[in-house]
Amino acid sequence: MVKKLDEKDKKINEFEQTIYNLKIELKNEKDKNNNLLIQIEKEKNLSNDLSNEIKKYKLMTDNLNKKIDELQGKIQNQSINNQNNSNKIIELYKEIHDLNEKLKRYPFILEKGERLISVIFSSVNQQAYYSMICKNTDTIHDLEKNLYKEYPHYSCTENFFLFKGKIINRFQSFESNGINNGDVIVLNQKNDE
Repeated sequence: MVKKLDEKDKKINEFEQTIYNLKIELKNEKDKNNNLLIQIEKEKNLSNDLSNEIKKYKLMTDNLNKKIDELQGKIQNQSINNQNNSNKIIELYKEIHDLNEKLKRYPFILEKGERLISVIFSSVNQQAYYSMICKNTDTIHDLEKNLYKEYPHYSCTENFFLFKGKIINRFQSFESNGINNGDVIVLNQKNDE
């Protein structure tokens, strides 16, 4: 009889220890989730800052393009109206050249229907966080080279990307995949297990 009680006490102690271990594990997971939420909030703030920068650069680009158009119009009018005013034409060409040089400093040329967006790449294990400015017509395939420059160890593995829990077709544009400014793309590694 005493032996049965000892075995029951032993099992109860084992169950209590298991429950205690599970509570600790649950607390650790909640802490991890809270940390991830904090990190996502930070990344969203970064994305908002980048969005503001993108808007600023787009406005500057638009203003530069308008100024170029105005200057080209002035050049045409000057050359038609006054052939002797070659110094003014030379100055205008220099100004156009300077403006074109300024435009070349921007890493993107936006075609009709294109817009700048910022996307954030995050690895599942939270070791990689990388925000990139790109166009809505770009693809994951277009940006992987830059991502792997920042995190070279991922270039040696077979990877796939998720957005809102779905695998992204890396050869379709962000717009086709429903990815917008400030969205987070999750980098996963395929396991051969």
